[in-house]
Amino acid sequence: MQKTEIHWSPNDRNQLAEIGAEIIIHTFDRPLSGESGKCVSGGTNKKTTSLNYPLHEKNNIKCCAWWPSQEYPYVFAIGQPNGRIMFENVKDRSDPLSQGRIVIDSKQGRSCVALCWNPKIPNLVIKK
Repeated sequence: MQKTEIHWSPNDRNQLAEIGAEIIIHTFDRPLSGESGKCVSGGTNKKTTSLNYPLHEKNNIKCCAWWPSQEYPYVFAIGQPNGRIMFENVKDRSDPLSQGRIVIDSKQGRSCVALCWNPKIPNLVIKK
C-alpha cells in the first residue's frame, strides 16, 4: 500500500502537497491560518486549483521534502528505500529535475527515512 504524506508549502501558506503515487499541490482561496497562526475556525477553505504530477518511481517513496526557497518553489526531494534521493520539479516538466536526471545515489544502500532542507543554505539537503 502506498503511503501518502501531506506537506505545507514553505513558500506559500495557502498551498499544501499531497504526496503518494503522484504529487498533488492544492491551493486554497484564503489563508488557512489567521494572524495569530492558529487555524481559522468556521467556514470552509475552498480549493481553487490543484496541480497533479505523476512520479517516475511511484512505489519507491520513503520520504519527501519541499524546497524551502522561492528560487524553485515547486521542487521536491524524494527519498527512496534504497537510499537514493531524486529531485522533481512539479511545475516545470522541461526542467532537468523533472526528467529523472538528477539523482543522488547512496553509498551505503541504507533506506532513506527522512529528508530535510537546510533553512540557511537552501541548496543543501540532509538525509537520515
